[in-house]
Amino acid sequence: MSLKANIQKRVYPHLFRHSLASNLLKPGAGIILIKEQLGHAFIDSTMIYVQSLNLRTKTKYDYFKPAYM
Repeated sequence: MSLKANIQKRVYPHLFRHSLASNLLKPGAGIILIKEQLGHAFIDSTMIYVQSLNLRTKTKYDYFKPAYM
């Protein structure tokens, strides 16, 4: 708990990195951009954040699918 900022949740550096990756991924940023922003040497390290991509893909599909489906 951070007393100075009055934050009630445990905060650690990786949380900020994860938030950055997630917030870039949600609106559709490419995995290469995210890899570069996080400073990963290998794309495999960045692919961890793609787990939530399925939800976003399904949502986009539902938005663009023809009305008769």
